[in-house]
Amino acid sequence: MKLISVALALSVAVFSAEALDSAGLRELARTAPAGRSQSQGGNAPGAPRPRREILPIERAKIVAALPAKPPAKPRGPRKLLIFDGSANHPSVPYADLAMQLMGEKTGAFTTTISGDPSVLQADSLKQYDAVYLNNNVGTQVDVFGTPELRQGFLDYVSNGGGLVASHGTSVASPKWQEFGELLGATGASHRESDEKAIVHVEDPNHPITRAFGGKSFELIDEFYRFQAPFSRERLRVLLTVDPASVKEEQGRCYGRCFRDDNDYAVAWIRQHGKGRVFYNALGHNPDLFWDPRMLEMFLAGTQYALGDLDADATPKPRDTPGRPGTGRYLDVRLGKWPRTGAPFRAEVVIVAATKEGASAAEK
Repeated sequence: MKLISVALALSVAVFSAEALDSAGLRELARTAPAGRSQSQGGNAPGAPRPRREILPIERAKIVAALPAKPPAKPRGPRKLLIFDGSANHPSVPYADLAMQLMGEKTGAFTTTISGDPSVLQADSLKQYDAVYLNNNVGTQVDVFGTPELRQGFLDYVSNGGGLVASHGTSVASPKWQEFGELLGATGASHRESDEKAIVHVEDPNHPITRAFGGKSFELIDEFYRFQAPFSRERLRVLLTVDPASVKEEQGRCYGRCFRDDNDYAVAWIRQHGKGRVFYNALGHNPDLFWDPRMLEMFLAGTQYALGDLDADATPKPRDTPGRPGTGRYLDVRLGKWPRTGAPFRAEVVIVAATKEGASAAEK
C-alpha cells in the first residue's frame, strides 16, 4: 500500500449579500495629493471609494524617506505621466505624492498626475518619456477599453516609451491579453492585506535592487500570486515571496493562491520592443511609500523605464528551488447555512511531498 503524506489546512468563510441604499452608491469626492492641479484630472471612472487624505505626519514620513540623489544621471529632461484613474487602493495618493516629491528632489523627472483616461490617448502619450500606471483596476471600467487606446499604448511602449506599474495594475485591462503579456502578468489572486511574508532579493547586485543590500526582509502587504502569462522566460525577476514564510491560515484566498512550482515573483523588469517595463506587485498599503528602500527601488525602476538607468533585463532562471513539493487550492461549495440561506464555502489547502501526491489527495 502506497502512503501519501498530506497536510491539510482548512478555513471556512461565510459570505452574505448586504443591501446598499442609493446614498451608498453616490460618487464621493477625491482628495488629490499636494501639487495636483484641477486641470490634471478629475474623478476616476469606476472608483467607488474616496481617496484617503494624507496626514501631515504621513507626508513628513515620505519626505524623510526620499532618496538624496538618483542612481543615474538623467540623459535629458524627463517627463513622467502618473495615471491614477480607476484606482482605489489605499496607497494611491501616497504613491502619487512620493513619486512627485522624489522627482522634484532628485531632479530625475517631472510629473504630471491625472485620472483622466484621455491622457492615455496616443497623441497625449507622445509628450512623456514614461507612464506610471498607479494601481489602476479595470474590473469595473477597463482602463484600456477601446481598440484605439490599446493599440496606441502598445505602440507607445514598443517604440521606446517606458512603463512603470504597481500592484493592482495587473488587472487594469483584464480581458486584453496583450496587456498581460506587456506587463508580464495578469490577475490578482491574494489573501488579506495584512499578510506577513519574507521577500527574497533575487539579484543583490542588480541596480534596481541595490537598496536592499542583498538581504531578504519581512513585509506586511497584500501579496499577489500570478499564474500565466507570468513566465521567467520573458522576465528578469527582482523580488520573490519566500513560500516557506507564508502561513496558509493568514486569511482566505481570493482567487488561486498556489503554484505547482512555488514561484511567487512580486517585482520584475522586461524589454518590450524598444521600450522598458518595470512592475512592482507590492504596494497595497500606504506605508510602503515611506520605506526608504522601496522608494530607492521605485526611483531606480522608474529611471530604467525612462531610459536613464542601464539594467540587465535578460530573463534569468530561478536562483532558488523553493520548498519541495507542491500546493493546490480548492474552493469547495458545501451548500447553504440552514438559518440564513447564505452560501457555505470552505477553503482547503493541500501540501504534499510531490505533485503526484497532491493530485492523489485532491481526488
